[in-house]
Amino acid sequence: MGEQPLFARTHARQHGSGFSQRGGVIKPDAKVLVVIVARIGDTLLVTPALRALKAAMPQGRLSVLAHPKRLEVLQHLPFIDTLEGITKTSAQARGWIGKSRYDFA
Repeated sequence: MGEQPLFARTHARQHGSGFSQRGGVIKPDAKVLVVIVARIGDTLLVTPALRALKAAMPQGRLSVLAHPKRLEVLQHLPFIDTLEGITKTSAQARGWIGKSRYDFA
């Protein structure tokens, strides 16, 4: 594992660490929305970040909107609380519905 790259350390100092179990910006009970519309390889690579995000907010809610063809890959991950499909046409409608539903997106 080792140290963070220099850019990541500098960015974290200037802008806050993003999420951290040691008291970062995200509260333990936050509601977070993650949208994944990447290809299958990128979807697989993002799963450790989703796990870390959920670990940083154990009482929170992690909701994921993903491309319909990626849902099968994500559906059994225990750290995702809500998983739904999203397409180009449904994305525009979702942008207007429930804007204040999440603390972070």
